[in-house]
Amino acid sequence: MKLNYYLRYLLCLSLLILCTGCAGIAHAEEVSEQFADAPAEMDFLNPGNLQEIPADPEPEPETLQDLEPEFQEDSEIPETVPVNPLRERVNPENSEIHLIDENQVLSESVRETYENLLAQKNICLLITNHLDGLPPGEFAKNYHEALLAYSENSDSIFILINNDTYQDAFHVSGAYATEFYAEQLRMAILQATPALVEGRYEDALEIFCN
Repeated sequence: MKLNYYLRYLLCLSLLILCTGCAGIAHAEEVSEQFADAPAEMDFLNPGNLQEIPADPEPEPETLQDLEPEFQEDSEIPETVPVNPLRERVNPENSEIHLIDENQVLSESVRETYENLLAQKNICLLITNHLDGLPPGEFAKNYHEALLAYSENSDSIFILINNDTYQDAFHVSGAYATEFYAEQLRMAILQATPALVEGRYEDALEIFCN
């Protein structure tokens, strides 16, 4: 009778233990499923999970401003602009000539005659058809000043017979730089214009010399 009682007790205890174990396993599986569904946390101790830290970008090289090139002895020095642009047309060889016939319209005998007459009156007369693009008055001034640069006498008269634009001009310096001589030259140019238009240069030269 007692033996049956102990067997029943052991059987109940075994069933209780068996049920407890199953419940524990089920609970463990439920917990595992919850962790499986949950997002995995980053394991910083795992080298594969470490994000690569970008290296500091290399600084861009500084752009240096180009320095001015040092002056070299063999470098070309730019030519300075001449004070008088007519320096190539006026030189020591023709600076003492008082009748300059660039158009070759005068005979040799006429040039010799009026060269002496103009020199006695300190008059320089130029016949040309090339004014370098300058107005007649400015050209006459520049040409006269270029002549004076080679002359020791600053008292002179310059007359331009302009076969370029056919507007004659004059320029005076020194003692002749007065309104009296300027008016005399205006009158002489007016009187000589008809002869110049007709190509009678000798008659025009006669007017200027008188």
